[in-house]
Amino acid sequence: RGSLGVGRAHFSRLETSPPLQRVLALLRKRGARGATGRDITREADVVAASTWISNLRALGFKIDRTAERTTVRGARVHRYLLRES
Repeated sequence: RGSLGVGRAHFSRLETSPPLQRVLALLRKRGARGATGRDITREADVVAASTWISNLRALGFKIDRTAERTTVRGARVHRYLLRES
């Protein structure tokens, strides 16, 4: 077993994670348009966009997810929107 124990997840710290900083910067830049998982993967140069979104949420950021569409191959496309006051 790791030092984190059962049922605990490890999340990156914003100050020390360039990928996390890039995802946050992209969401801020996009504003009310938000970004799809593919947008995040390409423009922030990360893999598993939803994992980075989960990490930001765990750090206290409010991020909405809406189902945008389903592709012709059946993949669901979600859009993420950062809510900041």
